[in-house]
Amino acid sequence: MSIHRTIVGLATTRPSNVRTLIFDLDGTLGDSLPVVVAAFQTTLAAFDLPILSQREIFGFFGPTEDGVVKAMFGDVWRDAIPVYYDAYQRLLCERPSPFPGIPRVLESCKDAGLQLAIVTGKSDRGAVVTVDAFGLGDCFETILGGSDQGVIKADQITDILCGWGIEPSDSAYIGDHSMDVSEARRAGVMALSAGWASTVDLIAIESARPDVLFGSVDEFARWLDVEPTTDEGGE
Repeated sequence: MSIHRTIVGLATTRPSNVRTLIFDLDGTLGDSLPVVVAAFQTTLAAFDLPILSQREIFGFFGPTEDGVVKAMFGDVWRDAIPVYYDAYQRLLCERPSPFPGIPRVLESCKDAGLQLAIVTGKSDRGAVVTVDAFGLGDCFETILGGSDQGVIKADQITDILCGWGIEPSDSAYIGDHSMDVSEARRAGVMALSAGWASTVDLIAIESARPDVLFGSVDEFARWLDVEPTTDEGGE
């Protein structure tokens, strides 16, 4: 994938007042969206239902996995939920690493005194399983999952900042979807976009006009003014 960067009215490095970073999970910290898709497809097959494409499955996103299952499986959703999570955890074990460079970026941010959190549309259960598989559990002070009723990221970001006594203007949220940009705007924080996942829709993100769009983890590291990560490999 080619590297893209869009900077709208901002310096090419992190403003010094931004000391709180809140991260999306799937597609931002690790390439776990293909695992999510495969787990849904495995669950559909288990119930002899038509197998949906990645694009069709993405169309259900917004609620947590439980909410997606409710919408996707109809009357059998209660039986389908444990099947989905079993499939997800099994498939995640086959590709548990975060994106190359992410662990070092997070470690450098912590060493620099930045506060780190995760706000994800995944359920709390799915978030914990994923963060543990990536080996990143010790990097974040708070991890908040979503709602089976729909998107609540802006509210979750606001709750974290209020709890920490941090102003939105001193914070940033980074995600891999255009919706993440709009949720960051709603919360009043800087909107950063991660353009390095295999599943990212760069055209949609660019249309949402984030404050900064990064094409690689290395670009993100340079903007943060922490050590570049090109040679780190896939830890």
